[in-house]
Amino acid sequence: MTIGRALILTPVLLIAMACSGGNVGGGSSSPDKQARWIRRQFELATQAQARHVFQLLFTDLDLAAFGQVGNPQLVPFATLGLVTTELAPKPALAEWDVAFARPRR
Repeated sequence: MTIGRALILTPVLLIAMACSGGNVGGGSSSPDKQARWIRRQFELATQAQARHVFQLLFTDLDLAAFGQVGNPQLVPFATLGLVTTELAPKPALAEWDVAFARPRR
């Protein structure tokens, strides 16, 4: 199968495709941008006939719990979750739920 100029061989597995749910360093993100990325990730996975999509982080990282507040190496990864550290849903979770509810083949 070809998508654009890239040749995709199935079966495909997507792992750790992520978009931060907050502003990070020099980059700009938001919960809405993260939700759009999750939706797009599933569009691409569908086009590629991916068999599996795996989200590594369900919750944001509580850097304070690990004594890592302000660690510049971890900050970009702290808001990759589909829910906050308090387990409050982020817009990306709704997109994940829509994709997860699709019929399996």
